[in-house]
Amino acid sequence: MPSVWPLFPRNARAVRFAVGVLAAACVGLAGATVEVRPVVGPGATRDEALAAYGWPTGQSQSGTREILTYPQGRIFLENGRIDRVDFPPNVAWPAPRPKPAAPTATAGKKAADALGEHWTTDATAAAAEAQTRHARVLAVFLGSDWSPGSRQFEDEVANDPEFITTFVADYVFLKVDFPNRKPLPDAVRAQNTALRERYGVTTYPTLLVLSPGGALLAKVDLDNPPPGESYRTRTLASLRVVRDALTARPPAPDPEPAPGPAVAPGPEQPKTPGPASPTTTELGATLSSATWLLVLSLAGGTALVGIGLRWLWRSSPASDGRTVPAAKSAAPGPATALPALAAAAEWSKEQLCLVTGRLIEAEGFKATPRAAGSDADLTVSRTGEVSARALVVCVPAEAGRVTTKQIRELLATVTLEGAAEGWVVAPGGFAPEAHTYAAENGIVTIDTTGLTERLDALPPLARSRLLGAVS
Repeated sequence: MPSVWPLFPRNARAVRFAVGVLAAACVGLAGATVEVRPVVGPGATRDEALAAYGWPTGQSQSGTREILTYPQGRIFLENGRIDRVDFPPNVAWPAPRPKPAAPTATAGKKAADALGEHWTTDATAAAAEAQTRHARVLAVFLGSDWSPGSRQFEDEVANDPEFITTFVADYVFLKVDFPNRKPLPDAVRAQNTALRERYGVTTYPTLLVLSPGGALLAKVDLDNPPPGESYRTRTLASLRVVRDALTARPPAPDPEPAPGPAVAPGPEQPKTPGPASPTTTELGATLSSATWLLVLSLAGGTALVGIGLRWLWRSSPASDGRTVPAAKSAAPGPATALPALAAAAEWSKEQLCLVTGRLIEAEGFKATPRAAGSDADLTVSRTGEVSARALVVCVPAEAGRVTTKQIRELLATVTLEGAAEGWVVAPGGFAPEAHTYAAENGIVTIDTTGLTERLDALPPLARSRLLGAVS
């Protein structure tokens, strides 16, 4: 029987080799599956967020509110501190982006020269040139003096020779800027605000491809660009993807143009709100005109019905007068709204939102409830519209009078989402300073009196059904 001892050294080496392979596999598996993610939550400063997550790919700002956009989600800040981190689970986190290097004096001059030569800030001129050249408009929305991503685009892309030579034949370059410290001419600021509202831009930078007539053809994806060695190469790759897609499948041509290029805001576009702006907006005017048309029509019909019933009552020999109360109950007058509306002080938030939404829909618009926890309760729009006409907050009477802080928060949300206006419906009323602040900033305030006026303007049957929903 042969001895087993000569085999032991080989078996020991095999065992040691197997153990080493297993250990290496375990270490590799741990490195592949364990991802160290920094955790910076509510209360942390903006600088701490940037140190943990790197430089954002986009940024939005309105007053004290700020949103930092990352490929893995968004961070919401208030007064320079994190209010909420919205990073969905099971989303890959890329390596943190470093802070863009500060441009040198030469680079800054080069950028200014490039923007001055190849970019225009006049939307009307851009549309006209695109029409003449049979090209499209590439519009970049920037916050040039406060958004890091916007500064990076200007420094690394807007003045880049490869960018200019590659795309100048396909596009007319339009710069739509929203600086905080740099003054803009009133006409340019009004034009830029109208364009932002028209296309629902809330993140900077944003790149849109527009037809000469103003139709939105494509949005360049800057959050998930193709791979590249630098921000410049990734952005150029994203632009090529969009251009090639439009070349492969050209969109339908613009309809016959109306007088004047449609890329520029026309008379129907909402104006920039300011202290001198009236609170009666296009939306309110449309609601009022449509409502009064219905009221006049139904009032005439109700009067004819009443005359006919009275004639029948007088002409019937067996009449004992009991038909008169029946006629009143069949056609309730404006007074029927008041007893039901007196209970508005006891409505819950859900009931108040229900009445407000049905009132909006009765006036010809679409009211869409928003998710719980949103900064607004309803979105007002027309069927088929992409951007919101208005954002509505419903404050029940039990919450007390609305404060300036609540108006300011709604104004920030309206600005960030590009809505035309904001409404606050509050049966409990408004603090005097809140009412003044709302009037100065174009926020519509609706208390019990305002609800009464709008409900009384509805046709009687529609008003009765609407109030019956919460009785």
